[in-house]
Amino acid sequence: MFVRLKTLLTGLILFTSLSCDKAAEATPPVSKPKQKIDEAAIKAKFGIPVYFNFIETLKKEGFVFWDFDKFYKSDKSKLPEKLIVIRHDIHSRDIDGGVNANKVEKYFIGSRAATYFVMYEDPTEEYDSGLQLQYLKFIASLNQDTVDVQPHISANDLYIANANPSWKNKDPYELKELFDKYYEVKKISDSHGLGTEIIAKSVDTLHLKQMNTKLIEILKAYNAKWEKATGLKAKYYASHGSKVNINTVLNNAVVLDQLSLLRSGAYEFDTYNSWIAEHLIYLSDNSIPSWIGKPTEVKPGRYQLLMHPWVWENYTTPSGAAHSYTNSFPVPTSNKQKKRVSYYK
Repeated sequence: MFVRLKTLLTGLILFTSLSCDKAAEATPPVSKPKQKIDEAAIKAKFGIPVYFNFIETLKKEGFVFWDFDKFYKSDKSKLPEKLIVIRHDIHSRDIDGGVNANKVEKYFIGSRAATYFVMYEDPTEEYDSGLQLQYLKFIASLNQDTVDVQPHISANDLYIANANPSWKNKDPYELKELFDKYYEVKKISDSHGLGTEIIAKSVDTLHLKQMNTKLIEILKAYNAKWEKATGLKAKYYASHGSKVNINTVLNNAVVLDQLSLLRSGAYEFDTYNSWIAEHLIYLSDNSIPSWIGKPTEVKPGRYQLLMHPWVWENYTTPSGAAHSYTNSFPVPTSNKQKKRVSYYK
């Protein structure tokens, strides 16, 4: 009796187990619905959902992201096929957005993902001590994250503020007439590299040779001031635009591309230097291009990305909205394609 009952129970358990297994096999797996990106949640956490999407998308596309320090030290013959060297130009309006941009970069890329060029102690703003403290606080926060931070300067403004040249208040048309008559700008390539040389045809009427000599002193003094205030060495610059009249004739980018200045030891390079344009396509947000919101428009290549955080914080996809921007920047598809550069930032 006991043996028969035990056999019956064993058979019942085996039948139940097999039935459950067959039921499990017959039940199709439940597919979880694809979750939509919660842009509001991203914005709450990172502050710049458009930049979040931009970096996330291009990382999935196989792009790698460097700061200028890594790019400068790299073997240029072995650059990645898909490379973005990120440059942030930080004006007063960009400070809060810069904090958020760094959050995005840390999340997707890690440290040393971008170089932040900060407009500290610019002659047009140095009177504003409160703003200078904001810049220093921002620089300190980036430094804690081992982010590459360098100066965002105007060589022309620095020179005028420190040297008070005789041509300071000359009309732009008169300056252009004098420059065209007495000077020639040449691109020079030699064993030391590629750069610019400004040649006086006869008389150095604007005293540009004197300007270069003095500017080297000014830049070295500025670098020392930067290092004392930030604890960081000023190694290279990103030129910014200027409203001074001489800048319409002799742009900051051209000034700092001169081989005589580059070889002075005052700085290693400026981001607009000719040799950089030989390796990186210039990708700027100045004209509010459509690829900010549609990063897949950025074709494979090697780029210098100029990103102003304030622009990306306020970007809206063109849809007729009141605050939508006009998108007109052409996306280049080759490093050999001629670059269109805007110098007023």
